[in-house]
Amino acid sequence: VKATLLRDHTTLIKHPRFPDQPMPKHNVISVEIKPKAGFITSSPLVSPKNRCKYNRTRYSLQQQLMQLGHVQKGWRAKIDQHAEIQNSKPFTPSNYSPLDLFSGNISQIQTALKDLSIHMQNNFRVFSNGTQIFGEDISPLEGESKDILDTLVRQCRSIASNKHDENKSDDTILLDFICSVVSKVLQREELLRNLLSMQLLGVIDGDGA
Repeated sequence: VKATLLRDHTTLIKHPRFPDQPMPKHNVISVEIKPKAGFITSSPLVSPKNRCKYNRTRYSLQQQLMQLGHVQKGWRAKIDQHAEIQNSKPFTPSNYSPLDLFSGNISQIQTALKDLSIHMQNNFRVFSNGTQIFGEDISPLEGESKDILDTLVRQCRSIASNKHDENKSDDTILLDFICSVVSKVLQREELLRNLLSMQLLGVIDGDGA
């Protein structure tokens, strides 16, 4: 078995050239996204019985198969000390579309991230100073979102007005802010465009012909 050990990007570390330099005391918010395939296949190797792949994203097909019980993902299982116990919570398919995320359009990217944040499954996780605060069946502790928001408001005035929205919980306001910031970063950077160009190099359909 081969594995690649990557640095923990949920926290900031001291630069090796400046080990004595003190670290700034700011909240470090990091977001993990599994974007999935950002295109609809056009591979000529798709068998006739699977031609639905020409009309829908691989992700949406997997969501439907999971809803029907034909596919089971590992993240749906809970592990206890003695055995693997199947999660009894009914599966809710996500409306997330990878096509939106890879579109390059800021509005569509925001929609994609919002859909990911509603049904996170194993595709969207948020960390604060190295500790996961959002994920499938994971939410911030009591008052944790408020504390983070209070810190962010002092650093960023753009969320000050939303923070006083009495119709939204602190968790929702924090997630909305994170999705808004991340969408702007993804739209500006070349990351998704480069990733999509690599994905499109595969002429054999990823799920097999």
